[in-house]
Amino acid sequence: METDIHPITRVLLTAVMILLPLALVVNYRLPALKELLRKDQSKEKDAQTSINAADGRICSSCHRCNPPDHDFCGFCGKRLKNPYQGEPS
Repeated sequence: METDIHPITRVLLTAVMILLPLALVVNYRLPALKELLRKDQSKEKDAQTSINAADGRICSSCHRCNPPDHDFCGFCGKRLKNPYQGEPS
């Protein structure tokens, strides 16, 4: 005796069979992913603070410090103002 499953039910069951294990793996790996993101963000902050305002150029748009030889902000892409003239260089 054959039982026919409605096509929509078959698609939903297939989706659950694929997505449930995927969700379990992501949930299992989530703490490690959060730790990697936290480390990456702290490295970016460390790199940002390693260039102090006296040695760099502060972007007027995103207020981040850039190396003195940059003409454009490395974070948002806006043109940097010349700190001595107040005008774009």
